[in-house]
Amino acid sequence: YWEVLRSERFTNFDTLYIDMEIDNNNNIYIAMNNNDDSNKLIIYKFNNGNWDIMSNNITDSISGIKLLIDTNNVIYIICTNTKSYTAGSMNCLLVKRFINGIWENLENEEFNKYVYGFSACLDKNNDLYVVKNEYKISNLNMIKYSNNSWSNIGVVDEADSYGDIILMSNSENVLSLFYDQIYLGQIKEYINNKWTNGNFVSSDKVLEASMAISKNNVVYVAFEDGENSFKLSVKKYAEIARDYDHLKEEYAQEKRKNQLLADENKELKIFHNKRFLNPFF
Repeated sequence: YWEVLRSERFTNFDTLYIDMEIDNNNNIYIAMNNNDDSNKLIIYKFNNGNWDIMSNNITDSISGIKLLIDTNNVIYIICTNTKSYTAGSMNCLLVKRFINGIWENLENEEFNKYVYGFSACLDKNNDLYVVKNEYKISNLNMIKYSNNSWSNIGVVDEADSYGDIILMSNSENVLSLFYDQIYLGQIKEYINNKWTNGNFVSSDKVLEASMAISKNNVVYVAFEDGENSFKLSVKKYAEIARDYDHLKEEYAQEKRKNQLLADENKELKIFHNKRFLNPFF
């Protein structure tokens, strides 16, 4: 049966955005907004049968939440919050992590751009990836946080995403991304630092969607399917269930080819230097 882990705290305000995670010690965390108090972000921890407020002053004016916990129980919160400017206001990305008892702000100049959709995940190395849909640029872009610094991975797709963006990582450190491109659900993989070509999950519009990856790295997507009169469809991304060996071999061949070119260029440089220094060579 379902046991209700209720709290009087949850009845004191309305909320629109919720995310939940469980750490390696089976502690439950919930992040949500408080509609009745400037959309402030609140994080609760379920402790000894009670929901304790872990933090309630991280930021306000939020409009989206992603809660992540790495293998070292470091907590990450990714959200959009409204920043005010002279010309008006816009939703910008905010990323923080809870480590050594304090919240750190993981600043990046990319966060000063107008964002109206995002997703994030951690890989098995505890590297953080964020995919964001930037307003007026019509691009999906991905950035990575590793070794205490951000790097720009680059453009995923040169098209707006008008609906769900879902980013997940499997045990092989392959990232799977589901997103709507003009309401057509598409899946791509990020493997060996490259994005594969996208595969559409339906020939018609896709509305609400959810994605999961099994322990043997098979991707499943559940969604409202326009091809099926907007009833629920659940599909397995068969291509991702393949053996990764041929992709690894393809990557190895490319690496060997690049090494041969590098060696050849090195030999040409040595030959050129000898001719320059000794015209009788």
